[in-house]
Amino acid sequence: MSVMGYLSTMKKIENLITRRKIKTNSRTIIGILMILLAFIAAALINRESNRTVLVWGSYGELAPGDVIAQSDLVSIRVMLPENSRRYISVNADLIGTVVVRKLGAHELIPIESLTNAPYGIDTRETPIEVLKNDLPADLVRGSIVDIYALPNEVMQNAGRMDPTHLVAAEVSIVSVDQKSKDLGGSVGVVLSLPNSGVTTLLAELPSHRIVLVKHG
Repeated sequence: MSVMGYLSTMKKIENLITRRKIKTNSRTIIGILMILLAFIAAALINRESNRTVLVWGSYGELAPGDVIAQSDLVSIRVMLPENSRRYISVNADLIGTVVVRKLGAHELIPIESLTNAPYGIDTRETPIEVLKNDLPADLVRGSIVDIYALPNEVMQNAGRMDPTHLVAAEVSIVSVDQKSKDLGGSVGVVLSLPNSGVTTLLAELPSHRIVLVKHG
């Protein structure tokens, strides 16, 4: 092999080695960058997690006068950098407290919406019977309803036709008699009514058909 041929061969080998080194270095650099990006992402996620808090929310709708049970609560993780003091930490025991304003399903519970007073709101558990077709099929404890009165057959036969009217709004359901619901006819329902509304509702029963309209 001539000197020129030897030098040319060595040059090719040198170029090949250089290209392989560059390729290897590139892979190493990319690998290091990916590791760095992973660390940065983890740090950002951790920082955001540290800015969130666990607070109590309402599992379903709650009406004024409802007494909080464990089944009424759900923990919700939220980011509240400024106004977290308005809401109630999951470290607080809310069982037995009384709702003083309406709360929607999965709504964060503000401090001012509950009271520890044993009679925070003057309510009465009022049982009534409602025709099966005059209440929602999915009515359960904790549902919020509006109560309407319609003229019944007694009023119609007497020639009296009072217009349909609202008796009470945003009333909480305490219980529904599922056995009577399955049998048909009238269904036993217990309502949480303000004391002032009990007499008003009971006065409607003899001459009116009661209809419960569920919120949501």
